Amino acid sequence: MNESDITVLSHINKTLEHNPHARQREIAQHSNLSLGMTNAILKRFVEKGWICLKKLNSRTMQYIVTPEGLAVVSKRSYKYFKRTFSVVQTYKDKIQNILIDAKTKGIKKVILVGDSDLQFVIEWACNKHGVVLGKQKKITKTTNPDTLVFVGEATDTVQAAGTVVKLIDLIGVEV
Repeated sequence: MNESDITVLSHINKTLEHNPHARQREIAQHSNLSLGMTNAILKRFVEKGWICLKKLNSRTMQYIVTPEGLAVVSKRSYKYFKRTFSVVQTYKDKIQNILIDAKTKGIKKVILVGDSDLQFVIEWACNKHGVVLGKQKKITKTTNPDTLVFVGEATDTVQAAGTVVKLIDLIGVEV
């Protein structure tokens, strides 16, 4: 079982969820595969027990993802969720430690500059530690020295008084 097989199985499953009577051509289109490749893959997945074929008439087949096939897709989703949760927990700890350290140094306000996938973690940490959070697309004026500035991942470096933390630098945190 390889990752590309699971990806294709996942595409097939999504296609069949939207249209349980999808034919090979529709499955091929949704999976971005040729019709011939889709035919070969469906045969292989039938052999593996991931797909079941039901003959509706002499020309029409119905494809059904078996419980075994669903288990394969679910296991992959679970591993992805578990890995993602671990990464978010690492970021949460790192951001919380930065905030606690800054608060002991007299920081009273946090500003998030630009967009960040970690915004919800920063909001959580500020709420938990009673620190005011502001959000700006970009710094238009110099901030106070008692302000911690988090710079979003896709935002250019900013010049600001106070403590500046580039969130892109946190991505290198080992998980």
